[in-house]
Amino acid sequence: MLTPEIAGFLKRVRLCFVATVSPDAMPNVSPKGTLVALGPKRLAFADIRSPDTVANIAGNPHVEICAVDPFSRRGYAFGGTATTVTAGTEFDAASKIYEEMGVKSPIRAVVVIDVESVSEVRSPLYDLGATESEIRRSWIRRYTEG
Repeated sequence: MLTPEIAGFLKRVRLCFVATVSPDAMPNVSPKGTLVALGPKRLAFADIRSPDTVANIAGNPHVEICAVDPFSRRGYAFGGTATTVTAGTEFDAASKIYEEMGVKSPIRAVVVIDVESVSEVRSPLYDLGATESEIRRSWIRRYTEG
């Protein structure tokens, strides 16, 4: 499910957005910069400053995560069930990954996602015949020239 290509993508594209549902049934979307693949069917992100996300997961563990390369306009959407882990083997393994990534902030917990679905996300520009290098150049120019 989480192929080596997807794991490599997540190493390059650090920013993703995690969607949860609050106890009063309101959507909540929160940016995360620590999404990693823990195995072929598991993702994780660090709870550095995620009190609403963690509280929402405690009440409803279903999450949707979207990670998109802002320059190529390609990425992945992941659906699954999340669990918050504060100690143990998975916490230690993820913490080691974050240490290697250079994460300096204290990690309160690790949110582990059992991935149930993966789908590719891509800009409609691809459907119009644009190539990845054309799209990438256009967005890099937009970001740098402003």
